[in-house]
Amino acid sequence: MNTIVVDCGASFVKAAKFVDGEIIERFYENTPSTNSENTLFDPVYISALWNLVCRAIEKLSTGEKEVKLCISNEMHGFLLTDDKGTPFTDYISWQRELGKEELGILSELEILNVVKKSGMSLRAGLPICNLFYLSRHGYMEDKNSAVHFYTLGDFLIKKFTGEEPVCHPTNAAATGLYDIINKTWSNELLDFIDCSKVVFPVVGKKIISIEREGVLYHVLPAIGDHQAALFGAGMNEKAISFNLGTGAQVSVMCDNIELSEEYQICPFLGKKYIKRIPHLPSGRALNVYFRFFKEVVNLLNVDISDEGLWKILLEEAEKDTVKSLSFEMSFFENPMIKKTVGSIANISEFGFTVGSVINGAIEGMVKNYIWAANKLAKTDTGIDTIIFSGGIASKISLIREEIVKVFPMVSNVIIAQDETLKGLYRYGEAYYE
Repeated sequence: MNTIVVDCGASFVKAAKFVDGEIIERFYENTPSTNSENTLFDPVYISALWNLVCRAIEKLSTGEKEVKLCISNEMHGFLLTDDKGTPFTDYISWQRELGKEELGILSELEILNVVKKSGMSLRAGLPICNLFYLSRHGYMEDKNSAVHFYTLGDFLIKKFTGEEPVCHPTNAAATGLYDIINKTWSNELLDFIDCSKVVFPVVGKKIISIEREGVLYHVLPAIGDHQAALFGAGMNEKAISFNLGTGAQVSVMCDNIELSEEYQICPFLGKKYIKRIPHLPSGRALNVYFRFFKEVVNLLNVDISDEGLWKILLEEAEKDTVKSLSFEMSFFENPMIKKTVGSIANISEFGFTVGSVINGAIEGMVKNYIWAANKLAKTDTGIDTIIFSGGIASKISLIREEIVKVFPMVSNVIIAQDETLKGLYRYGEAYYE
């Protein structure tokens, strides 16, 4: 049986067909661009994304009679529907930080120990905060039917199969509402945010088999894209992962739950756990400076593609040997500091150049990655493998080179390619073992 995999990331939908463990066909498109950031209750984005995912699956299913279908999704997002599965919110991603005020309420002492058992550190964009926002502002009152909660992958599976999906622990834990010790939704947290009447999916394992257009699909529970990427990249106990994309996560594997306020701990595959520090500034932060240079070339009527401009910027960064500028890249909520603004320091009269700006921004990001690595592992012992994944890691060699310098015992550096797609394939194979 062949396998179709679909990864719904923050920036792209990537899909592929695997035959005998090899990719033979691909699908790759940007995620939908809509104006739905201005509304919560017009499901424009999720409708466009559903059409895109459905088109990807149908394209890759051509000529097939029976396939496994494995889906991963960007984590920490959700949407709400009625009993029939009709959305009454659009998809609310981790980038929509509605719950900033609610974050302060959740940080009250009487609830912190319960939150800690979720394995997540509180932040405004988590479903626990955004759902609390919807509840506190009365958006779930006077509904004609029960309110159902779905993570992104779970909703797409419900839409595709017409059946009620189960929620994989990797996605349940990413909401901040799941008790990873007792392996159940936290009734204490749901009561606290006044969402005890919201219907949450069962957490577990369930394959849904459904026939569509002459193809029999065996649909596995959707998993988190971070776990899929680590699984595909070959994560192990002596490895440290730098997953650098729109946002960044630094992660190590462990056998047991080790709760801490210093990091998150979340379910992995194969009865393992991941200790990680996520939401580190990465591509989204670097784009702040890229947009500045893009605006300059546009004002000068210079015709250059984004790829061409990136090439020039990175070439100039490599020429910067002085490295005098100091950058703070915390434009968004992050685990390092409470500020959500960036800054540039140590500007000299002739030291503010294109190369110094891009190189300084990169150095600022690397500083944060190393800070996170030191929280998770001893960089001078115990780690023999570094796994780089994500678009930023593959595109910018300067980042990889600076990180490797910090790990003198490392003998193996992996630059993962297609890691999320491969992880989904491996997930499907392991599920049937």
